[in-house]
Amino acid sequence: MPNQKRDPCQKQACDIQHCFVVHGHNRQKCQPVIDALKKCCEQPGTENSVVCDGMRPANNPNMKS
Repeated sequence: MPNQKRDPCQKQACDIQHCFVVHGHNRQKCQPVIDALKKCCEQPGTENSVVCDGMRPANNPNMKS
């Protein structure tokens, strides 16, 4: 994968997956990690982030604008 940049919020996405595994998919226990991904996705430079695609209200009807 030469010349491919790592997604800027990849770490936060992996942290969510790990949290869900450790806590049996308990969203409440993983909310701080989810919030960290949301915060990451609000940063400049994440417009083309595949990880953040589902975190954007326009792409996810479950997200509030």
